[in-house]
Formats: sequence, structure tokens, C-alpha cells
Amino acid sequence: MIFYLSHLSDFRGSSQITSGELYRILDDSAHLVYELLKRPDEHELVTRALNRPQFTEDVAREVALGAFNRFQEVASNETNVDVESVLQDSIHIHDVRTRIQTTFGKIRNSIKNGTR
Repeated sequence: MIFYLSHLSDFRGSSQITSGELYRILDDSAHLVYELLKRPDEHELVTRALNRPQFTEDVAREVALGAFNRFQEVASNETNVDVESVLQDSIHIHDVRTRIQTTFGKIRNSIKNGTR
């Protein structure tokens, strides 16, 4: 899987998003792929993936929600969220792509209404 987290804008104040924060959101939201792992780390990664299977739609939703949870205190309702998740399928001849374009206000309302 390759993950693209586009941008969040319209922040109030002087908050900035660091690459470390984006990485933590991705790592909490999806099963990332690593080039080199020791056996215990590989075991943990495989166990995590098997215990929490995800479609690309799940990943995109979790990344959007993770960004919201992290920045909801400093971002306005008009803050745009643009998340794209791509599964490079090893079995089929096609990739699977999911894109979510929304705002913090819409995420806030869906949580409030229980329609996450």
C-alpha cells in the first residue's frame, strides 16, 4: 500500500504539521510497509495486520479521522482533508484506490450524529 496524505489548511493560530505527526497518524491508521525488519518486528507487523484487516476505504477513513483527532482543537470547520489510499494488489492486475475529500466540519458532524 502507498499512502498519500495531501494537506490540511485553514488553521487558526500558528500551528504547523510536522512529518513526524503525519507519520504517527499513518502508522496508527494503517499497516505500513517497511523495507527491513527484525523477526520480532515483522511478527508484530503481521500480527497487527491479521488482527485488524483493512480495505482501502478503511485506511482512508482512519487517516482522515486520525488527522481530525490530532488537529481538531486548532483547525476550523472549513479545514479541508484530502486523503487517498492506494492498494497495489499483488493478486489482481489492477490497483484499488480510495479518496476522501471532506472538511473538519463534516467529520465533526458525522461523529456527532454517529455516522462515522
